[in-house]
Amino acid sequence: MSSFIKRSNGTYGYAGFDLKAAKKGEWVTETFRYSAPSIRNQNDRISSHIWNRSSSAIEIKHFQVDVYEWERSLN
Repeated sequence: MSSFIKRSNGTYGYAGFDLKAAKKGEWVTETFRYSAPSIRNQNDRISSHIWNRSSSAIEIKHFQVDVYEWERSLN
């Protein structure tokens, strides 16, 4: 899986994560945390993708991306 921030002239903040191998008929739950750098422009977009580098078919069920904005403390 990969996550990055897309903008009109390229990308930044790339991170890649390896998924666990599963046996046929077995479901695997994966959780990843990605701390994006500060967004440079309000038009930039966070993008997450599943990239299957193998020649085997995979099935993805309930792919979900949750985005949280951290509150900054002045302390």
